[in-house]
Amino acid sequence: MRERPEDIPLLIDYFIRRHNPELKRNFQGIDADAVQLLMSLPWKGNVRELDNVIEHTMILAESERITLKDLPAAVIASGAGQPSFTFNLKDSVNQFEKQHITRVLEQTNQDRKEAAKLLDISLSSLYRKIEELGIE
Repeated sequence: MRERPEDIPLLIDYFIRRHNPELKRNFQGIDADAVQLLMSLPWKGNVRELDNVIEHTMILAESERITLKDLPAAVIASGAGQPSFTFNLKDSVNQFEKQHITRVLEQTNQDRKEAAKLLDISLSSLYRKIEELGIE
């Protein structure tokens, strides 16, 4: 998919049509800015990775059209290596916090006890943050 990003809109449409019946939803498509973001991603995985993102988004989205705000935060944050801009302070803080905790976990080779120590929070707080922010 990295070599042929122009195929991504076609794949997205296919996945939406495929998942509509099984999820009992009626998605009509995806907004252009969401497609643009998905086309800009490096897609380290294969087509299944995109399929999983679309399916996950369709499960959680509230409207019948996928928008940029419907995409998982991890996908948005991975676009251009920066969290997406938002005016909402709470969302901005959450994006920064998620990115910061993820980097600390990477630096400690996923050692959560060490990460909690470096972050100067309790281990239970770190686990709560990981759950709240959807850190994998």
